[in-house]
Amino acid sequence: MKLVQVAYGEESEQINQQQALALVQAYPNLKGIIVPAGIGLPAAARALDEAGLTGKVKLTGLAPASLMKKYVTNGSAQVIWWNVTDLGYLTYYAAQAAAQCKLTGKSGESLKAGRLGDYTVGDKGEIILGPAKIVTPDNLAEFKF
Repeated sequence: MKLVQVAYGEESEQINQQQALALVQAYPNLKGIIVPAGIGLPAAARALDEAGLTGKVKLTGLAPASLMKKYVTNGSAQVIWWNVTDLGYLTYYAAQAAAQCKLTGKSGESLKAGRLGDYTVGDKGEIILGPAKIVTPDNLAEFKF
């Protein structure tokens, strides 16, 4: 198996769709696509659907779950997904704490994130919202789209 790294995740859905189709055409034995940028995942899923590759190429990444419901339901994609609203809140609180010099990013520091509670900076400067949720056809109902 060969891992191919491609810059992926433009702001244009059309460009994302074209990039996904180009990947599939360039690598006919492609096993999967991981899309870290939220806008790229729905476009890649649509491209796989239109290419008749539903369920043949594994697609996963971070995306707003509401945009992915159709593709998770039909088996085109599994989505690694956090509650996007909470992720946005945590980002806001972390940026606010950093701007007010209350957070430097050192391991062990903590910050208050409103209704989300308290968070601690990890060993590598990371602030983790929580474990990822993988949305599948089996657990789709619990996400209340």
